[in-house]
Amino acid sequence: MQQRRVAIVGVGAPVGNALCEVLEADPACSHILGVDRRAPPQLGDKLVFLPAGPDTDLREPFCEHAITHAVLLPAAAVGHAPDEPGSLPAAPAVRRFFEAAAAAGLQGVLIANGTGAYRPPNGATAPRCEGDPLFEPQAPGQRLPEDLVREQAAARFARAHPGCAVVSCRLAPVVGPGTAGVGHLLVRRKRLPVHPATTGERAPARLQFVHIEDAAAAIAELLFSGLSGVYNIASDDGVELEQIARALRRPLARPAPGLAGLLGRAATWLPPWGRRRSERALERHLEQALVLDNRKLKRDLGYVFRYTSEGAVLEHARRLAPR
Repeated sequence: MQQRRVAIVGVGAPVGNALCEVLEADPACSHILGVDRRAPPQLGDKLVFLPAGPDTDLREPFCEHAITHAVLLPAAAVGHAPDEPGSLPAAPAVRRFFEAAAAAGLQGVLIANGTGAYRPPNGATAPRCEGDPLFEPQAPGQRLPEDLVREQAAARFARAHPGCAVVSCRLAPVVGPGTAGVGHLLVRRKRLPVHPATTGERAPARLQFVHIEDAAAAIAELLFSGLSGVYNIASDDGVELEQIARALRRPLARPAPGLAGLLGRAATWLPPWGRRRSERALERHLEQALVLDNRKLKRDLGYVFRYTSEGAVLEHARRLAPR
């Protein structure tokens, strides 16, 4: 069997580090080229780290290291806090990534995104499958989400290089060691926020997560599978916020009666600059509450998720608890 030599662009992100651990344990993978502005917390025996910025030309490193497969992990899509800058800017990183993939004649390419390619839910609660309608600009000049721009770049590359297996992943919010996204924000709060979707004004929102170990393992399997196309990577279920609150033994921050409640609700009407970006990100996630359909991944790959959404949050909370 030919030894697989993998490049991970965005290796400093939490999922990048977890993916390195998976590949370090895979005897079929002989070499890992990690590319990012900062090195991952742990450097394994197979990993060679390449410090890189948005202007770094990746064609020579990909060819010099005889890379056969490559992964692009934008930090914003895999668990960094909204207040923390990502690894590589999306547009330059994607362009240089695919230029390098073309120059090296790769066998497989995978890019990981969030759920921004999907059309906003507008009250819809059905799980989103890969063939559902995608985001469409609602006004002239409205920009497409970066997730969708990256997917479009991957689709163009796939058409131009039919001999390369190209996969686009849409990840649910990732939770686990090193992550600082919405799941982490929920775990760190002493009182969980209440959104109108949980107060009876409409059906309770269901939140969905994927544990970092499941995300990394599924990405590795997809990368070497020879499959092409779009795949959701998300746990088997969604979970209501009240269910998370009970599991974490945290109270819900229900609106107080009278003037205190009015003042509390008024705080949510502040303009964006009046609240922390992390708080706004959490509110947006509770508002959209997208649940992804993972049946295509399980059918084509036979992948079995280790953690449910609730289990992923509880495991993250357990690791954060004082010893």
